[in-house]
Amino acid sequence: MTQQKAPTIERYEVVQVASHKNNSYGDLLFIDSLGKEYKIGNKRPQFFGAIIDGRAVKLGYAIYKGKEYIATAELYDGQVKLPQTEPIHTAVKPETQPAPQAVGMMTKEIGDHIRAGTLSKFLDVETANNILAWYRGQMLGITKVAFDGAKQPKYKKPEEK
Repeated sequence: MTQQKAPTIERYEVVQVASHKNNSYGDLLFIDSLGKEYKIGNKRPQFFGAIIDGRAVKLGYAIYKGKEYIATAELYDGQVKLPQTEPIHTAVKPETQPAPQAVGMMTKEIGDHIRAGTLSKFLDVETANNILAWYRGQMLGITKVAFDGAKQPKYKKPEEK
């Protein structure tokens, strides 16, 4: 029996776990306090115990066949540094998450309002900024584009005439 070589960790990230669940394949899915989704594959169940709602976890990322994956996970007792420019989202409990079709329809609807500049007609500025941050997270999460919320523009209420 050959022993597997430990993966080379390319980068680390510390996140605050908001909620978690297992999917039908046995993978562990979790959401951080900013609403970003993560997956630890069923081949690494030894790391599932580090994912505890409300606790910080240090993730180690490795690359296999050009794709980045979570190769290590451990509880983190230090201070989690969250971006000050983006609001912290309250994660939806996994059992009450809407169907993917509903998320897709809402994402399109919000995108239409953002492009038309009509969010301020029915939302206050703080809520509009929260929705804009969620929309960016959806868009960038699907496209896998690196995202730094500190550099993104904020929603501003249009001047009244």
